[in-house]
Formats: sequence, structure tokens, C-alpha cells
Amino acid sequence: MAGGEDTRRSGLTIQAIDPIDGKTCAVLISHGRLQFMKQLGLRAIHETAKMVPLALQKPTAIFEGLSDEQDEEKGLRGAGWRCYVTKPTTAFKATGAQHPAPTDQVFVVFVNHERVAYNWRWEKCDAVQTALPAGYEGRFRKRLL
Repeated sequence: MAGGEDTRRSGLTIQAIDPIDGKTCAVLISHGRLQFMKQLGLRAIHETAKMVPLALQKPTAIFEGLSDEQDEEKGLRGAGWRCYVTKPTTAFKATGAQHPAPTDQVFVVFVNHERVAYNWRWEKCDAVQTALPAGYEGRFRKRLL
């Protein structure tokens, strides 16, 4: 324990692609968020462990500046807020068992300006650009990747 900080509660750090310079950067999932995922069950645990790193490390797209995100607080949609998108080939059942991913969905991970992944989920994909979320043109200020 360095500097009086409880490292057990610091969370999980995952390396992510930085779309600005192509290098990697650290993204944090807070301890509280991890505990919440644990309460949701095996599907949420597997998605956190496997889908979130996939989206952060091998995204099909990265968008910046959330324009219309229902689960965001108003006024907090700064230019540094990003959405990482991936099109996985597998998904998980409630039991934790792996199965083919739905072909009409993408997996998205939202990262704030402090590089904290605060939300992730499956979403419908765009009818034409199937590796992107539906309505991507109006939801984000710009595409970085």
C-alpha cells in the first residue's frame, strides 16, 4: 500500500488504443463498478473481462464528444469523452457460457475525460455500417478512428 492508498479498491487498469497518437493509454474501471458487475452475474463479469478489453484494444471505431447519450448527465459531454466500438464474434449467456454474438449488435464502451470506463453494453448496429452503432452520425461530435 503506497501513499496510504488501498490498491485493492483502486480498480482494474486496461490498456487501450489512444486514437490521437496510436499508442496505448491506461483506462480504469473503478472498484465500485467492478463490484456492481459482480452483482449482475456471470454475463456481466465475462463482458467486463473480455468484451471491454476487446473494445478498448481492437476497436472498429472510436468516437469523441457524446451528443445524445441518455445515460449521461447534462453538461458533462466534453470533447474528451469517448465511445469505443467493437463487433465481437462471441457473446455470453447469463450462465457465463459463450455463444455466437448477435449479428445485429455492436459492443460499446464509454470512457470519460479522466480515462475511466464508466459504462458498456450491447447496442443495435447501423443498418448500413454494421460495425458501428445505430444512429452514430448524430450521437457523436466526431469520429477519431
